[in-house]
Amino acid sequence: FGYYPNREAAMQAIFDYNKNPYDLNTAAITFSELYERFAVVKKTQIGSKSFTTYTSAYAKCEPLYNMIFADIRKDHMQAIIDAHTDKSIATRKNIRALFSQMYLYAAQNDIHIIKDYSEFLDCGEAGGRTIERVPFTHEEVNTLWENYNRMEYADTVLILIYTGMRVMELMGMKSEDVHLDGKYMIGGSKTAAGKRRYIPLHDRILPLVKRYYDQGNEYLITNTVGKKFGYQNYAQKKFAVIMQQLGMTHLPHDTRHTFASFMDSAGAKKLVIKRIMGHQDKDITDRVYTHKDISELLEEVNRLE
Repeated sequence: FGYYPNREAAMQAIFDYNKNPYDLNTAAITFSELYERFAVVKKTQIGSKSFTTYTSAYAKCEPLYNMIFADIRKDHMQAIIDAHTDKSIATRKNIRALFSQMYLYAAQNDIHIIKDYSEFLDCGEAGGRTIERVPFTHEEVNTLWENYNRMEYADTVLILIYTGMRVMELMGMKSEDVHLDGKYMIGGSKTAAGKRRYIPLHDRILPLVKRYYDQGNEYLITNTVGKKFGYQNYAQKKFAVIMQQLGMTHLPHDTRHTFASFMDSAGAKKLVIKRIMGHQDKDITDRVYTHKDISELLEEVNRLE
């Protein structure tokens, strides 16, 4: 069965097994392993082309990949959905649909699950929970500057605010793509305009980025053992703790909203804001950056205080 913290938990596991026997060989199946089995079957039912909806949803679930499927709870899955509240409701519903279909597959194939938690997930539809994007105030940003040296990872919040990057774009940034001399990074995700884009480094955050860069890890921002952060680990164990300690009530994506708001208020060019943030635009997609372009990005981003 496995290891349990005490005798009571072990006895409960035995009771649950006797009540609803399952294949012990599947008890430790991970999210990714279950998805691979599910994908093989589902593709034969709906075809590879139609299956792309599930493929896209799965790509957004990276924090769950290595988790034992039976250990995944509602909060784990809700965090994945909440990480994509900047996308359409349809996108979030597709993620929930993937969870639901994987639970159904597990049940049909006697793969151990506690219960189907997907039915409790909230995608933010009308009448449900909606997540309002609230930018940081200038006072809150000043508070972060005053405290970043004494609070672990508080500087990452400032880097997010001054670059407009998504959390997983920053967590996925490799050190080899950081160019301190040129004051920019190359990275990004999501759209064609967002991938491999130039992200200028504001003068104020350059020392913060350098401090991480000098650690010599593969990824710029890493956990305490030098490994890449997952979204949930950073959002819940780092970002949320910082917000609580500073008396703020923000979600990670608020940093991106703050960047857009501050840049607009500072009079930055609309096209430059889109380019930095990786927003799709007919004038941006597939554009080749020159030294002049990078200089313009740096000039505009340094409008921020």
